[in-house]
Amino acid sequence: MNLSDYHLTGEERRVLERGLSFVPTTKFDPFVWAKDISLFTRLDALQELEDENERPVGSGPLTDLKLSNTSNPPACPCPELDIFERLVTEDLKTIKPRKMHPNLFRAESSALQKLKTNDQLVIKPADKGGNVVIMSRDKYILMCHQLLSDTAICKVLTSNPTIRFQIELRKLLHNALDMKCIDQKEFEYMNPRNYVGKTTQEFCQRILGHVGNIRRGESTPLADHFLTIYQGELNDLKFQGIEGLRTNARRGNIDKKLLQKEAAWIFRLNTARTDPTQAEKVLKIIKETVNPAQDLSPHCKFYHSSSSSLTSPSSGNHLLPPLSSNAMAYRRRCHPYMLVVIAAAFFVSFTWYRSVLQDSWQRMLQNCLRPSEDEEYFPRLNDATPPPKSELQAKIDAMYHKIETLIPNVTFTYFNKTTSGADSKVSLVNPKETYCIGEDFVVRVDMFDYLGNRKTYGGDFIRPRIFSEDLGASVSGTVKDFNNGSYHIHFPLYWIGKVKVHILLFHPSEGIAALWRARHSSLGVIGFEGKYEKFGKEAASKCGFELEKEEGTEICEYKDLLYEEAYYCYQVPNFTCESLKAMRGYEIPLSYLTRDERQMFQRPNVAVEIPPTFDSIKVTRCESKTETIKPKCNTGMGSPFPSGYYYNKIWNPIYCNMTEYTTGDDYIKCLQGKRLFLIGDSTLRQFIMYFSEIIKITNYFRHHGRGWSEWHKALEAINLEKDMYVSYKRHGFPLEHPSFYYFKEDMYTSRQIDQQAGGKDTIFMITMGQHFRHFPIKVFIKRAFNIRRAVERLFIRSPDTKVIIKSENTREIYSPVEMQGDFHGYTQYLVLREVFQGINVGFIDAWDMTVASFNVAVHPQGYIFQSILSMAFSFACT
Repeated sequence: MNLSDYHLTGEERRVLERGLSFVPTTKFDPFVWAKDISLFTRLDALQELEDENERPVGSGPLTDLKLSNTSNPPACPCPELDIFERLVTEDLKTIKPRKMHPNLFRAESSALQKLKTNDQLVIKPADKGGNVVIMSRDKYILMCHQLLSDTAICKVLTSNPTIRFQIELRKLLHNALDMKCIDQKEFEYMNPRNYVGKTTQEFCQRILGHVGNIRRGESTPLADHFLTIYQGELNDLKFQGIEGLRTNARRGNIDKKLLQKEAAWIFRLNTARTDPTQAEKVLKIIKETVNPAQDLSPHCKFYHSSSSSLTSPSSGNHLLPPLSSNAMAYRRRCHPYMLVVIAAAFFVSFTWYRSVLQDSWQRMLQNCLRPSEDEEYFPRLNDATPPPKSELQAKIDAMYHKIETLIPNVTFTYFNKTTSGADSKVSLVNPKETYCIGEDFVVRVDMFDYLGNRKTYGGDFIRPRIFSEDLGASVSGTVKDFNNGSYHIHFPLYWIGKVKVHILLFHPSEGIAALWRARHSSLGVIGFEGKYEKFGKEAASKCGFELEKEEGTEICEYKDLLYEEAYYCYQVPNFTCESLKAMRGYEIPLSYLTRDERQMFQRPNVAVEIPPTFDSIKVTRCESKTETIKPKCNTGMGSPFPSGYYYNKIWNPIYCNMTEYTTGDDYIKCLQGKRLFLIGDSTLRQFIMYFSEIIKITNYFRHHGRGWSEWHKALEAINLEKDMYVSYKRHGFPLEHPSFYYFKEDMYTSRQIDQQAGGKDTIFMITMGQHFRHFPIKVFIKRAFNIRRAVERLFIRSPDTKVIIKSENTREIYSPVEMQGDFHGYTQYLVLREVFQGINVGFIDAWDMTVASFNVAVHPQGYIFQSILSMAFSFACT
């Protein structure tokens, strides 16, 4: 996934597609083998020594904590290791390595080297999905800064908390040692360390600087330590000069020499893991090393002295030895020698903050040192009580969980283990020569993977229908999943003739689980950009449902408190939030599917027909039955599934009689003297285009385009003679369109309903879905519930208003599955059916109508579109 401006060559792309764990073949190197063998024998020898010195059972350490062993064993405790090392080394000399065939072409090796040396690129694995992400270094650093500036995750420290943590840790360690929870070796490993430091300043100037920092309370490592432990008592402050470094005329690399001296003293004094019990040892070494007769500051006058020693507040032992009389003399002028200074302060370089290792220690010690229940040693932290959910949010969560229970809980392993449509079978459950109208015709589907193995679980996304092409007849079926790889599909039989079965495996169950996970792994795969305008000047800024706080940048919030809907934009400097004028959407080149998972959604593997084991069935009228008279279609009727069928390419709902609208006069008779508000996406824009451009019963108002040009714009059309008004407006944010469109007229559908009085001459037709497939389904659920709430309020003030809800329809099979696939549309269709149950609206089941007709266009045409229109106005004009 290339998020940078760098153009990858074909060779570079192929190399990266192999993954970051790919290892190119290398030549045989005897030296590397010999080195590895030597390391192996050394580790075995150290293990043998540890086994020999093992303590009796019951006296061993409680943990495996120990300091790294950097020494070689004095002698091999077992001759077998010497023999092994010698024999293997001799065999290596006789090996003739066979010719290794490289797993990269020469051009690919060059491409790999080029990527390796390109310091302007950062190549990392994605957090989710296993993809390889390529970013420019500047953008990567910027994103890191954005993450670190997120106050919800990171906190800016006002002071160094190391000293406070060190005090708590030291108490715990001493208590654990006294109670024999840890031994001395483990204590030394976990104990904070002392500090040896160097300075290129004059000795007394450096000391005066430290004293001044402590007196002024300034935050420096040394001052923080003494102000925390000794409350700034200078009587407890001691320094000891250990060694001076004379410089010649050439000076050389002074800092490098001082670092070498510093490292030598750290090793010699063992201050890397010194604790209070070792202070006497340190004192002895210093006394033996430093010449008492040597005056390190011979020209300094007395400034400050003390006879007290720096002691640990818990043990009273010397952390560092007391000063000699010569070393205690502070002068105003010092000899220009470079000195190495040992800071006798107890300064902690032990990193505690955000350390996993120390967290594990704390948990171990808490378990060991936990006091009685009536005297809690560690304060209990009460979890913050989350704010109560609103009624709307509770409904959203309940609907989400209801849909989530339909998603198969399966894991993708590899492609050949997924369901294969071509290898699966369709058979008759109750085969016979003829079937009767009105019967429940059932077929069985048995699923197999690409290896020919029978599937043992369900969850596949199947789209079934039966049809008679010569009769223009078709109907969809109902799927019953037995969750063992077998399905029964029930079809109602409504017409006489030869009927064929057409069952498509749209996606395997592994693909459904992957699509559901991918959809909810982010806030969407469409980004938005808002255009601000002020006094003729324009600027653009990023927008979205959520934005991360960036340092120095304000965020504009556009929130509808009543409907709990909100989106955000980064505020542009010198522009107000109210100056947002236009919006556009753009595709984010990001996938939350792994490379192997994406193979399931390549075009040959989508909507694969499952071959039936029979050709067709024959349907006849077995006995004369009196047909039940159906009422006219009206609002408030429940819509079953399947909701109808096609015959002679005309939709026949099974629960009501649809009025067929075929001419302009039919629509004029329905709409005369009425106002029609179309609110939604382009599948409703088709209605106003049909009225104004095809049958021409209305004229556009202030719009001179035709067809799908400027499809994102709101439209109005009128017929003054017949007193007809038709309006089309978008459903509000989000709307996917690559060009900026006027945004101020966009309102949420619910808000548009609230602004109309309604009445018997007012018709609302509402749809949404296609532009919501890019985002987590909760965005869609919230919008659906808010529309219902607005409709309920509308019916309170104007109960005779007509409201028709059109579900979304199927679309092109070649649409990007992760972004716009029909599975996302199907889950939204289920939500819409559920949300608008039990309310006085007309429900156009466009999903069922387009599945039955095998529609593969986002804007249905021909008899499918005519049937949708007839169904809509049958509800509107009854």
